[in-house]
Amino acid sequence: MVKTAVIGAGILGLATALRLQRAGHDVAVFDPAPVSGASYAAAGMLAPVAEVQFGQDSLLPIMQKALDEYPEFLELLGVPHDAVGYETAGTLLVAADPGDREYLERMERAYEARGLAFEHLPGSRLTRLEPALAPGLSAGAEIPSDLRIDPRRFTNAMLEALGPEALVRQRVTRLDGAAVETADGVLHSFDTTVVAAGMGIADIAGLPEDAALSLRPVYGDVIRVRVPESRLRFGPLLTRTVRAVVTGRSVYVVPRASGEIVIGASVREDRPDTDLGSVADLLADAITVVPGLRDCDLIDVTTRARPTTEDDMPVVTRTQVSGTSAVVVAGGLSRHGILLTPYISRLAAQAADTHPEGRIP
Repeated sequence: MVKTAVIGAGILGLATALRLQRAGHDVAVFDPAPVSGASYAAAGMLAPVAEVQFGQDSLLPIMQKALDEYPEFLELLGVPHDAVGYETAGTLLVAADPGDREYLERMERAYEARGLAFEHLPGSRLTRLEPALAPGLSAGAEIPSDLRIDPRRFTNAMLEALGPEALVRQRVTRLDGAAVETADGVLHSFDTTVVAAGMGIADIAGLPEDAALSLRPVYGDVIRVRVPESRLRFGPLLTRTVRAVVTGRSVYVVPRASGEIVIGASVREDRPDTDLGSVADLLADAITVVPGLRDCDLIDVTTRARPTTEDDMPVVTRTQVSGTSAVVVAGGLSRHGILLTPYISRLAAQAADTHPEGRIP
C-alpha cells in the first residue's frame, strides 16, 4: 500500500486525501488546526457564472468543469446532498439603483459574449421571485445554473469519512524528499507527499525548487446571521443566493435551509484583521437589499486569507524527488476554492498516483 502524506486539512487537502484513501492509499493528513482557514469562512457559492470576473476567461472553463464534477464527488463522499447543504436554487443578481444597473448591464453583455445562460429581470419582477427583497430595486438577472454548499458541513463530512486515525494534528516544518518533519522534530517517511497547505506553504522548508508556489493573501470579511425561529415558521427569508451591487459596492447574501445566512464580498490585500468599516458596509448594503436581515441574530464574523497566485489560476505540480517518491503541490484557488475543489483535488490525486512529472493541465 502506498503511504501518502497530505499537508493541509482545508477543503482541498481533505478532498485530495479522500480521493487517495478511496484509491487505496494509506493516507495521513497533517494539520494542527483542521478546517480553520479560508474553508471555514467561505460562503460556499458554486457559481461559475456569477463569480467569473472580467479578464478571467481562462479560468471560466475550469470553474464550469468543477461545478459539473460536484455530483460525482458527493457520491464518492457518500453523503446525501442535504447533509452538506448542497442546494440548487440559483442566483439572483440585483442592481440597487440606476447607476448599479449600468454595471449589471455590462455584466450581462459579458455573459452574452461568453454564451452564459441568464435571464434579465426588471426591478418589478424581483420581489415576485424573492418577496424579502426591498421594493424599488432597479433591475436584476437570474442565473438558474448556480448552486451552493455549506463548506463547514462539507469539510466536517470529509473529516468523518477519512476517520480520526488519518488526522495528525501537527504542523509540518520541513520536507526531506517525500518525508515530512513535524514541529516536534519527528521525521515521518512517506512514498508521496501532497502539499495543500494554502498560505502555510511558504512556511514549509525543503520544497523542491521547481514546485515553489508564490501566493499572495486576499483577505475578506464574512458575516453569519440566523433568521429567528419566529420568522422561520413562515418559511425561509430567501431561497436563492442574492448577489447585489449597492452604490457601486458588491455584497452577497447566501441563505441556508437551516435559517443561517452568510453575508460577504469584501476583498483587500493590505489588512489581515477584521475591518470594521468593511463589516459595516456589508451589513448596510445587505440590509438595503434584504431589509429583513435587520431582525436576524448575529452568529459570527470571520476574516481569512484566500491563497491567490499572481495570475489567479490554480496550480498543481508533481516533482519526482527520489526513485518512485514524489512531491505534489496544489493551491492558489483564491476566491473560488469551494467551487474548484472537486476538479483540482482530482488532478492532485492523479498527480500523487499516476501522473508524470510537471505542471498538470
